[in-house]
Formats: sequence, structure tokens, C-alpha cells
Amino acid sequence: MPISVKCSDCGKSLKAPDSLAGKKAKCPDCGAIVPIPKAALDAEEMGDEPVSKPKPKAKKKPAEDEEDSMFDDIADDEANAPVDESAKRKPCPMCGELIAKTAAKCRYCGEVLDPALRKRAKKKGSSSSSEDELTGVDIALCVLCGGIACIVGIVALCRGQTSRGGKMIGISLVMQFVWAGINMLIQQMAKN
Repeated sequence: MPISVKCSDCGKSLKAPDSLAGKKAKCPDCGAIVPIPKAALDAEEMGDEPVSKPKPKAKKKPAEDEEDSMFDDIADDEANAPVDESAKRKPCPMCGELIAKTAAKCRYCGEVLDPALRKRAKKKGSSSSSEDELTGVDIALCVLCGGIACIVGIVALCRGQTSRGGKMIGISLVMQFVWAGINMLIQQMAKN
């Protein structure tokens, strides 16, 4: 026979199976730890015969108007969780999900909670990242193949690498003018 329990936090009437008598479990609505009282046994005389355990009844789905059968699907180790389990958790300031008090980062929203990690992330974000820096290959491409470097720069701009894309386009355009000037000088010298 299920044990009737009332949640002390939300006041919801719940039912727990006899196997959880004397243990603690979580309320399915509010998550509060609810102690399950030991089942009261009917007074009967104990004879010399051993008392056999009753066979467990098949679980049935409660009707919508019946009380919730809250502990039918909770594992024993979860039901035996210590009461101060909730004292080890705190809500995330960004998303409100319960996380460990010692957490450096929220596992739900990714918010960095540790001040040292937050400072490092800001410093990393404020300085130009390695994706925005020009490499030697980028510079060589800008100097030797200006048209291709312009296309690569436009692709970089489309990917959000504004610093790298702008630099590549600028250097390749300047180098186009430099090469055109060198070409004109060479042709002028060839005529003379």
C-alpha cells in the first residue's frame, strides 16, 4: 500500500511505494527533499509462523484526478540522497539552472562564473585572435597574387574576420599599384 506524503515546500499530496519507507526522495514538482515516513503496520499477533513479505503489485498509471505517485520511478540511490544535497548547489546567475557551488562555468548556458577565468576570457576576447592576424602565407599571397588575395580577403570578411580581411584587401590593392608602377618603369627602361 503506497505511503501518502505531503511536500513541505509546495504542499502537493504525493504517494511513495512501501520500498521507500524511512528514506528520503525528491519532489517531482519543486525538487525539494521529502522524508518518507516508515509505514505503519497493522497490529497483529505474531505467532510462530514466519511472516512472508507481500508480493509487489503491478504498477498502474494514476488517473489525472488521483494524487501523484511521485517515487515509482526514482532509483534507491537517488532516494537516499542526503538532505544537504541542495546546499551544494546554487542557481546560475544567467540561466537560473542549479549548478554546483564550486562550478567555474555553467554547464547549461556556458556562462563563466570564476573571476580569474572570466578575466582571462575577456583578455583573450579583447586582443585580436589568431584568426584575425595575417600569417606569412597571407602576406606573400597579397604581395605576389593580389587578385587572389582580394578574394581571400573578401571571404575572410564574410566569415567575420574583419581585421584579417581588411588587411588582406588593403595590402593586395596597394601591391597592385606597386606592381603596375614597377611594370611601367621596366617598360620605360626597355624603350630607352
